[in-house]
Amino acid sequence: MKQSDNSPAEQGSKNDDGVSARDALVTSWLHHFGVEYLQELDLGTLEMLGQLIRDGCTPPTRA
Repeated sequence: MKQSDNSPAEQGSKNDDGVSARDALVTSWLHHFGVEYLQELDLGTLEMLGQLIRDGCTPPTRA
C-alpha cells in the first residue's frame, strides 16, 4: 500500500528522519517476519499484519 492511499491521520506524524510512526511499525513487523518486501508475504499474513498495524501493536520482543 502506498502512503498516499492513507489519510493524513493514518499516516501519522513524521520524526526527524522523515519516517512516520506507521512506517516504523511496518518496518519493525517486516523485520520480525524476516522479510524486506511486502511482496514476500502471502495474502493472509499481509491482512493480519495490516490489522496489527491499524491497531498499533508492536512485534513481540525476542528472548
